[in-house]
Amino acid sequence: MTETKEKTRTEHYAALDTLVFKLQAAERIEPSGDAWALRAQFLPAHLLLYADSCEGWLTVDGQFFELRAGAAHLAAPGQLIEGQGTAREGGGLYALRFEALQSGQPEDGQLRTLRPGSPLPVYGALPVRSPVSVGLLCGGMCEQCRAPQALQRFEAQVRFLELLHSLLLDHSRDAAHRDDAALEQARLHLEQHYGERLTIRELAAVARMSTRHFIRRFKQAYGCSALDYLTVYRIRQAQTLLRAGSRRMSDIARHVGYPDEIYFRRKFKQVTGVPPAAFRHNSRQKIAAVDDPAIGILLALQIIPSAAPSNHPWTDYYRRKYDPSDVLALSEDAAMAYEQLQRLEPDAIVAACGRPDDRLCDIAPIVTSVRPAGDWRAQLRQIARELDRSAIAELWLARYTEKAAHVRARIATTVGEDKLLIVRLCGTRLELPGNRSMAEVFYTDLQLHAPPTLSQDAAAAELSCERLAELEADRLLVFVGTDAASQSAWRALTRTACWSALPAVRSGKIDTLPAGPLSEYTAFTHELLLDEALKLWRDRA
Repeated sequence: MTETKEKTRTEHYAALDTLVFKLQAAERIEPSGDAWALRAQFLPAHLLLYADSCEGWLTVDGQFFELRAGAAHLAAPGQLIEGQGTAREGGGLYALRFEALQSGQPEDGQLRTLRPGSPLPVYGALPVRSPVSVGLLCGGMCEQCRAPQALQRFEAQVRFLELLHSLLLDHSRDAAHRDDAALEQARLHLEQHYGERLTIRELAAVARMSTRHFIRRFKQAYGCSALDYLTVYRIRQAQTLLRAGSRRMSDIARHVGYPDEIYFRRKFKQVTGVPPAAFRHNSRQKIAAVDDPAIGILLALQIIPSAAPSNHPWTDYYRRKYDPSDVLALSEDAAMAYEQLQRLEPDAIVAACGRPDDRLCDIAPIVTSVRPAGDWRAQLRQIARELDRSAIAELWLARYTEKAAHVRARIATTVGEDKLLIVRLCGTRLELPGNRSMAEVFYTDLQLHAPPTLSQDAAAAELSCERLAELEADRLLVFVGTDAASQSAWRALTRTACWSALPAVRSGKIDTLPAGPLSEYTAFTHELLLDEALKLWRDRA
């Protein structure tokens, strides 16, 4: 059966030689407020959707699909599709409509509309390895499709083929893609029914796998067993309920799937490092963060700050685990921020980048860190001690070490002995990250290899494309700013001959991630980088 399916898929890819793709329109469905909607319609052509910092749902011929930020979905002509959802600031839904034509017999050479019996290799959800790259491609196509110059419109066609090739290449390389999709369904089932009694047999049935295969693949994909994942998810829901109000402990225990309250308390402490009663007491404390890195430290300590800088990008990376809607946005004006904190009356004020304005001492005790003398682990431990959260910090660090080992093992086959160069593009400035930066995750925690000549460059040194070539990297990871200037500079850089000649570019070993929060040197951000590394380079074989 497996050989037959593999042969069918191979034949579908072979049929690509007979197809011609023509981009008809590229548009961005802008949200109204924070909501977007795709009206119900029968598709006259193929439709490729890409969720750029937005999420929601789609129904295609009556079948429900969850649409997550950074995901793509391909629908076929004749299908009935509609959808709606929410968008983060600056987010939206890209809709690319295109026609697929199939060449006729060699003797006539004519193009015909693709027949329903001759589908593309895959429809539905498509894996997206580099959301930033896809977002940049889609944004460029939207501009170029409407351009008056024929060459720019032609460039939109070229970029569409580049995008389609990238998505299909990721899918073709993914021998275990069906397993991954099935595991994701089982994981979603687990999260939707966490309050019920769930068994491995039931979850394996959802994934349409044997129990033995499901146990092995789930742990390989998520770094823990399905039952351990369920335990952590249940406790996180319990944390939300404990923060939200004064429900009885026994009611919370039953709600998250633990009829035995004593067993619930034991599991809660095992996962969080503190008993549920202590967590409830701690969550009532108001802890303010007065600089950006303090946010990433507090989140790792299971503390949602009561106040944080208004200019910090509370993006999807934070919303995945925490709701920032109740966080007081501190003004960039120091006097205004002081007044806001006075009204808030926090129990403590955390400053990760050194001691803030001495006037704040009149409002609440100031908690500072050893930075820059110590690394992010020392920083986490010191602030945890000051806030009486040391047990939480040590448990977090132990799990981070386990997770790093899991990710390191999963990406070993893909990355191998490649020399990885990490660079950052902010505005028009291309630079190496500093000594204490996100690079530490890749070179220290994941033990990836840096180019041998990298040590000759000063930290945060500005680079030219020619200097990049001299570093002789096998693989490039570029952190690109999400602002318009950075994205414009990125598009310009990738069109240069020097860039195209880089070995990593020629071999297709280049990946991008958004800068911003991921560039911060904090515990929470480092964990997010492990997740991103796994998505980029995991070995699915």
